[in-house]
Order: sequence, then structure tokens, then C-alpha cells
Amino acid sequence: MQMPRRVEDIIPNGRRSIREIPLDGVKPLREENIVPLKRLPIAPPLLHEKKIKRSGNGKKVILAVLGAFVVLAGVAYTASAFFSRAIFTITPKEVPVAVNGTYVASNIPKAGSLVYEILSASAEVSTTVPASEDVPVQQKARGMVTLYNAYRPTALRLVAGTRLTDDGGMSVYRLTGSVSIPGFTKSSGDKVIPGKINASVIADKVGQEYDISLGKTPAGFTIVAYKGTDKYQTVYAKLAKDITGGFVGRKKTVEPAVLASTTANLKAQLTAKLRSEVEGMISQGNMVYDDAYLSSFGEAMVGGDESNKAVISVKGTMNGIAFDRSELTKKLAGEAAVDTFGEYAYDAPGLELLDFSISNAKDFSPEKKNTLVIQLKGDMKLKGAVPVDELKDKFASLSLSETEEILRTYAPALDLEQSSGQVVPPWSKVPRDPNRIEILVK
Repeated sequence: MQMPRRVEDIIPNGRRSIREIPLDGVKPLREENIVPLKRLPIAPPLLHEKKIKRSGNGKKVILAVLGAFVVLAGVAYTASAFFSRAIFTITPKEVPVAVNGTYVASNIPKAGSLVYEILSASAEVSTTVPASEDVPVQQKARGMVTLYNAYRPTALRLVAGTRLTDDGGMSVYRLTGSVSIPGFTKSSGDKVIPGKINASVIADKVGQEYDISLGKTPAGFTIVAYKGTDKYQTVYAKLAKDITGGFVGRKKTVEPAVLASTTANLKAQLTAKLRSEVEGMISQGNMVYDDAYLSSFGEAMVGGDESNKAVISVKGTMNGIAFDRSELTKKLAGEAAVDTFGEYAYDAPGLELLDFSISNAKDFSPEKKNTLVIQLKGDMKLKGAVPVDELKDKFASLSLSETEEILRTYAPALDLEQSSGQVVPPWSKVPRDPNRIEILVK
């Protein structure tokens, strides 16, 4: 193996080394001229230093801006949450209903028929008017009865002046006009249903003893002329309205024109008073049509103890025929229309505005509460009820998309295509505070 060669100065014998050979023109350095080398500090250029400083300040500025942005964003979010509001426009579902028909109503619930309720109020009003001194007066009592024909299926005519007597046979009354009593009919069980009609009567003689009030005295009458015949038991009458006004004695005299105008004013006052009382009796969920308030008034009574003055009094009764709104709506609109709303509530705008009339006004008696036949005509609609407070509770803290899902559950009662909602600001949710949630029913 050949070892590596080592290079060293080769100094021939008696000769100088290459280090000792002087260079031409160059003086050798003296020891005093040799300056020792020192490590000098290397300072960065001034420009570089400024760049570094600027770079550090820039980061601080950026961080400060970012921090301010975050704070402002937080403040803005908090403010938007605090001042946010929501507005919803809800359109209820509507089903138009055209009404034009005749309906049978009963005071007792019956399958397939309406049920009515009689609300009744009575009162008396009076006033004082000028009058002459007492004069002798004789008056016959007047009133109304219902005549019945269970004798034959054809009409039976009674002429004016026909005499009727009460159950005791002591008091006699006469028809004030001729009437024709309808013939009887028969039920499915072959039961005779008498024909009937109302008629006015007047006492045969003067005197207060001929006055009869409903419910206070036996109110059955027979036809005097039919005594001893088959008609005596099958043609009869019952009291339909109080028989009053019988009088014998002295009374103050009031001018006829004054009496007529005063009586008219008293009846108007009485009507308003009774109407208010009956309306106060209408229970929640019931209604009474304007033409379903039936009034009746007694004869004006003249009395008083003061000289040259008389007290005129009028008694009256008002009966209101009330119907259950829900049952009436179902009857008029039909089950199919009502079922479209499912379990959700609905209103019936226009129900109160229908034309109402009583088809059997002559036969119907509020006191007897017999079968009522009515006619209703006009336009109404079924309209879904919007549960505003309930929706506010369900919408609270939700996004708009989530409120849409809530509304879909109310689809049977609402028109979703025509309903809308918005929140302000747009990135916020529905506020929790129900006072900042507005629901407009269109």
C-alpha cells in the first residue's frame, strides 16, 4: 500500500526557504507596523432597521383593526338581537257559502233540525200627561186566543161574534172578526194533529173580572154554539195572549191624540229597554237575528191620583229567538265545507247579515215554544281563525325556514301561498319577546 505523500517545505542544504525570499519593490513589514485584527460589530443598515420596525407596527395595527372589527361585530349582533323584530302576514283560508233555504227549528233537540232558545224579558213604563177630571168609564177586556180544529181535515169557518166561554162557563168572549181554522192532519202513527189559527177576542161584558193572564188561570175555551154536538170537544180555543183592559168605574180622560202619541213613545222606550235586557241574556256562542226579536204590548192604562194629570202605563214583553252559532253554521254550510278545516277553529263572517224571516209567524208562539220554520237568504263564508298568540309563542327564537314548518301544520285553516314573513335585520331570528313579533291577519 502506498502512503499519502505529505507536502512540506523543502529546504535544500544551505539555502533559504521560499518564505525568506523578498519580493521586489515590497518592503517587509515591521513588527510595529502590524495592526492586530479585531472583530468589529456588524451593524444592519439603517433602512433595514426601519423596515423591521414598520413590520412590527403593521402587525399591531392589523391586530387592533381585527379586534375592533370583532368588537363591533359583537356589538352589532347583540344590538340586532336586542332590536330585531319579525312581521308575519297570515291569510286565513276562506270557503264561500251561498244560503237560500227554509229550515225547521225546535225548542227540543231533534235529529236533523236546528235548536232554538227563547230569551224573554218583561217590563212596564209610564209617564204623566195632562188629563181632565175623572169621568165614568166602562171597558171590555180584550186579548187573543188560538183556535183549534180537530173535527175534520178541511177548514172550518167561524164568523165574527162567535161566542167562546172559559172552562168554568162563567165568562163569555166573542171573536172580533171571522176566521177559518185549517183542517187537521195525521202523523205517521195516525195521531190527529189539529189545525190552528190565532184570533182576537173581546169580553162579552164590561168589567175587570174578565181579565185573564197566561199561566194564572185556566185558559181553555169552548164554542158555546157547539154545545151538545161532536164539535164541542174537537173545536176549541186556548189563551194565546193576556186578556186585559176590563174596567168599570171612574177614570181620568186624556185627549185621544195625546194618548196615542204618548203610548207610541212608551212602546218605543219599552222596546229599547227590553231589547237591551234580552241581549244581555245571550250566552257566549249564541246569536239572535234582528228580526228574531218578537215584541207584544198590553193596552195603555190610564190612572193617577193627581188633579188634572194622568199616569199612562204600558206593559210589554220581548222574546228573542237565539241560535247556537256553530250549529247554525254547520246547518247552512254543510258538513263537507266545515270538515275542510279539520280540528282547527273557523269563523263565519256574514252569518249575522243573512236575511231572516219566520215562515210560520201566525202559528209560532214563543210562550208555547212550538215548531219554528225560518227562512235564511244571503252570502256568508267560512274563514279560518288565526291563533295569533299561539303562533307568536311557537315562532319565538326560530329562523324563517323553521317558522314555515310551523305554519304548514296549520294548513287546513290558512292559505299558505298568500302568507309571508320577514325578520329585521335579515340575518337575525324571530325575537323571543312576543311584543316584537307582529302578526297581521290579511
